Amino acid sequence: MTTAQARWSRFALGVLILAVVAAPFVAFGAVKALKSTSNDPRQWLPQEFAETDTYDWFQQHFGSDEFAVVSWPGGTLDDPRVASIAGALAQTPQFDRVLTGQSVVSELMGPPLRMSRTAALARLRGILVHPEQETSCLILSTSAVGRADRIGAVTTIEQQAALVGGLAKEELKLAGPTVDAAAIDTESRRLLFGLAGFSALISFCAAALRLGSVRLAILVLTVAVYSTGLSLALLYFSGGRMNLLMTMLPPLIYVLSISSAVHLANYYRDAVCHPATTNPLRAAISHGWLPCSLAAGTTAIGLV
Repeated sequence: MTTAQARWSRFALGVLILAVVAAPFVAFGAVKALKSTSNDPRQWLPQEFAETDTYDWFQQHFGSDEFAVVSWPGGTLDDPRVASIAGALAQTPQFDRVLTGQSVVSELMGPPLRMSRTAALARLRGILVHPEQETSCLILSTSAVGRADRIGAVTTIEQQAALVGGLAKEELKLAGPTVDAAAIDTESRRLLFGLAGFSALISFCAAALRLGSVRLAILVLTVAVYSTGLSLALLYFSGGRMNLLMTMLPPLIYVLSISSAVHLANYYRDAVCHPATTNPLRAAISHGWLPCSLAAGTTAIGLV
């Protein structure tokens, strides 16, 4: 082994040791990033809409008032489960205020208005009371804790409804921005995790077939998986969060890493087969750094 080859071997060993030492932190950050999915339907509003500017101004001056609406068949104004579930949810950190049809009717019937029940119901029909029945609902104001974990907030609703009211999850009728965002979070996570294994299997088979080496295919995929985990870890440790748009990040980095690794592997093979090449590794990097950097740069620009 020449002096240059020995130096490159020591450099490679140092990079490998650094990657192994950092692996637990990369894995921790990647898992945390994938679990930090937070989608809000309002983030998809076109910025040029006047309504978007109005909403941003209102939120800036008066704060967020995100809410969830809960009802179920038989959840009428006389259903005792309404008050029980409302009381239980009011004690949770995910919600800071709870309104029900029952509580608002009682407030209208009390001082200073002292409205009759018929007048109170007439005022609330189509708002908190069904226009043709006395079916009502709970309106839950989502706290900062609930907005940070909307899936957890919806899970809390389902748990308290089952524990206090004996209601199955399938019986509940949920709506509101918190519920919409939680549904988007759930589906984006399910899609991301569901397709990850399938894509890894396909890419491994394709790499093994085209590279003609299972060992080299494993090496390429290991680099791709590590690079993807590293990008997610950087997202988490820099304070970023996953959303429906950022689900493009893992597959883009994964494909880019496979592409770069295959390019470098082929450059190295060509260098080894060339009789005039004294340092195949250096030759492979000198040929491959520019196209790989250009591919990474254009991907970065696209993500920005």
